[in-house]
Amino acid sequence: MGVEVVPVYAAFAAWCVALCHLLRWVGTYRIDRVRAAMRPADGGLRPSDALMLQMLAVALRGGASIPYALEAVGTAVGGPQGRVVCAVSSALYRGVAWRDAWLVDGDDCPPVCVLIAEGLRDAWEHGSSPVQGLQLAVERADRDTDHAMREGAAALSVKILLPMGLCFLPAFVATGVVPTAMSLMAG
Repeated sequence: MGVEVVPVYAAFAAWCVALCHLLRWVGTYRIDRVRAAMRPADGGLRPSDALMLQMLAVALRGGASIPYALEAVGTAVGGPQGRVVCAVSSALYRGVAWRDAWLVDGDDCPPVCVLIAEGLRDAWEHGSSPVQGLQLAVERADRDTDHAMREGAAALSVKILLPMGLCFLPAFVATGVVPTAMSLMAG
């Protein structure tokens, strides 16, 4: 009986080693992709959309004009968002209409710039308080970020299920099925 069990355990051990090598290769590939995704495109960290909108609200509450606040925040933020906001600010200083000023990058306008344009449009065109429009934009940015995080968490839970199943299945077979099969074969 001892001789019959050895090939089964040897095959099982070979399968486990192959599975470990596969998971190591897949894990290394995934980790490299995650690290590449975490690297910012412009070499620095950028603030969240809600933070950028709140920085604008603080500048406007302090008495800054809309073009000056856009220029100050755009310079502080940097990156593609900062460049667009600074370009809009200089366009507004030159007297360009509100809608035309936001057509700086055409269709490649970052989402936060769309929120800023919508949040400040009434203040620029009708002279209303810009802070309330920015507060609504902050709430929308927070809601969008929360939604994106929930979607990412759901996708991650699905991606975690397969490796976990591949890890637990051999353990279940080794501790539950093989001993049961061996006891049935022996007795």
